[in-house]
Amino acid sequence: MSKIQWKKLFLCYGIVMLMMSGLYGCAAKGDTNVEDANIRKNNTAGDSGEYIIGDVNAAEKLELDHEYGNVTLSISEDENIHIKTNADITDFSKDELNEIRRNIEVKSQIMGNKCTLKVIHKSEGIELWDWLERERKERNVSVDLEIFIPSNFSSFDVSTDMGTIQISDLDGNMDVDTDNGDINLTLIESISRKAVIDLETSNGNIEINLKNNAIEYSQEEADYIKAKVNGICSLEAEVDNGSVVVVQ
Repeated sequence: MSKIQWKKLFLCYGIVMLMMSGLYGCAAKGDTNVEDANIRKNNTAGDSGEYIIGDVNAAEKLELDHEYGNVTLSISEDENIHIKTNADITDFSKDELNEIRRNIEVKSQIMGNKCTLKVIHKSEGIELWDWLERERKERNVSVDLEIFIPSNFSSFDVSTDMGTIQISDLDGNMDVDTDNGDINLTLIESISRKAVIDLETSNGNIEINLKNNAIEYSQEEADYIKAKVNGICSLEAEVDNGSVVVVQ
């Protein structure tokens, strides 16, 4: 092979190597920039998860003391509790954000006839909010919970510090409280169970959909009602800063 041919060969080889190096560099740099740009842009992450809790046939009462996030309760299509979570995490560094989102977990505990749900920090085994407070990371973490409850449950004790609570088509006693948020309750059709429903929010509104159940008021004000539903269910709703609305 002549010198000219050798030069052409090395020139072609060099061009190919440069092209490959450039393409690789662009791809790697592009991937990194996209990820980092997303973190820098808003430092936020939304993460969802799903849980199934079985062996709850003996349970009758659900207890949930939540802190930050909306809670939705409705009827399950089977004999299990189904939970969907959606976490909103903002204003953290990339490492902090990743640590928090991979450690969010819903833990259930059944004792006797009561099922207790908690959002925990998986690695530490403590409630997520306690961990955030301990680590001085009390910044913009909320976890929305969508919970589907089987029909054998007849008592619901649900509270939040900040978030809306929405309940539909459940039958039984309800003790529902939020410090900052609305409460939206849609009753089950044709209530036949003698139950006590107590709704309270400090800053928010309460809306009750009777779903064609009859109501008889013993006290009715803009921010407070006390009544009987279908003559057997005791209903009391109170707000500090807001209003109570009843619709058919």
